[in-house]
Amino acid sequence: MRISNRRSLDSGDQLLRRMAVRRRREKVGLTLLATLAVVGGGHTILDVFASDPPAIVAEPAAVTVGQAQLVGAFAQQFVVEYLNTVAGQKDHLDAYVPAGQGIDLPAAAVQVRDPIVVFTSRAVTTNDLDVWAVTVAVRAGRAGTTGDIRLYFRVGVSAAQGQLRALALPSVVNPPQRGFDLELVYRSSCATGTPLGDVAVGFITAFLTGTGDVNRYAAVNSGITGLQPPPFAAIESTGVTTDDTTCGDSTATARVLITVKPKLGAAGFQPLSYPLTLDRTAGQWQVSTIDAIPALSMPLAVVDAQGFGAQPPSATTVPSLTSTVRVPPATQN
Repeated sequence: MRISNRRSLDSGDQLLRRMAVRRRREKVGLTLLATLAVVGGGHTILDVFASDPPAIVAEPAAVTVGQAQLVGAFAQQFVVEYLNTVAGQKDHLDAYVPAGQGIDLPAAAVQVRDPIVVFTSRAVTTNDLDVWAVTVAVRAGRAGTTGDIRLYFRVGVSAAQGQLRALALPSVVNPPQRGFDLELVYRSSCATGTPLGDVAVGFITAFLTGTGDVNRYAAVNSGITGLQPPPFAAIESTGVTTDDTTCGDSTATARVLITVKPKLGAAGFQPLSYPLTLDRTAGQWQVSTIDAIPALSMPLAVVDAQGFGAQPPSATTVPSLTSTVRVPPATQN
């Protein structure tokens, strides 16, 4: 009996010791998890128990950005170099165009000024390369003489992973043709003394000249601030038109087009137009945005179609946004 009691006591002591060891291990584990949570958050804890290693994310493939600008700059440089190259300098063009195209260069170079890319269009695209048509305008001839003209040169350019090449020599083409006018929403004129007229004139005066406080006219959180430093000394004249036939007496939102003639010091300056959106809050009109473009009638309406050629659309046609408006093809640019 004594032996049996002694073995029972020994077994109880061992059990207590095992439980104590287990508790110490659990405390260590909890401490480790708490540390991981503080350092790396919950995802770090989950990663400890994850059976699979973290996936390796491959870097994204390089993306070609701005290819249109790249081929435009190349075409512009090619046209300028081409017009400046004379007989005996054919090797100057080797970097741009293939040899053996019957190049017969003049004895004197053409004076070139003010080159600018006016049109860029991608004509062919494949997995390996793109082909672009680029039109470059330059002033050719001596400034102020009858020979001073603007010419438009079209160049075909291939582009493959940043490597550029002209397909052939430049060709002179017609300038971009006149487009068509779209109907705007501003049909009512607002004089000084009307709610919209006063706010629009006061705002644009403060915005351009610093006379007055822009914050008085701009809506809260609009982000509109006056030009700094103010570029103009004063406003000579203004004209305000709007889509609100009451000029601010009945609506809560209005779109306004204000045209101003500022003064640059003692001299005059060309008129400027600002499309604005105004909202009325608590009976007070304020400018909420200076719009990026004038507000267009919807659906779009063509009011001047002189650039459409032989069969222009009717000036009274009001096509829907999904209908087809005949626009001259850009084959000359």
